[in-house]
Amino acid sequence: MKTTIIALAMVFGASAAVAMPSHNLDLDVTPANGGAWVKLTQNGQPVSGASVNDKFMTADNGRVFVYVDSEPARSVEIIAITPDGESATTRALIPRQ
Repeated sequence: MKTTIIALAMVFGASAAVAMPSHNLDLDVTPANGGAWVKLTQNGQPVSGASVNDKFMTADNGRVFVYVDSEPARSVEIIAITPDGESATTRALIPRQ
């Protein structure tokens, strides 16, 4: 499935990746030029204060923009860890301008 998501992202320039649920966590990633919007929910509710890739933290609405320092488009791993220590992981292709 990850290969399919990456292939579609290469064709369309942007795609959304969804992590497999872990502890009822859903990690939605919407790639954008230079990064991706990441939304973390648990049981349908936004998770605030979650660490994303050890550099970013989700806001009250469970979202954060993750910047990627890379010239060419590339596949990156997104790891979110809740304040309770639960985690969700996915990969997404991040296009460049």
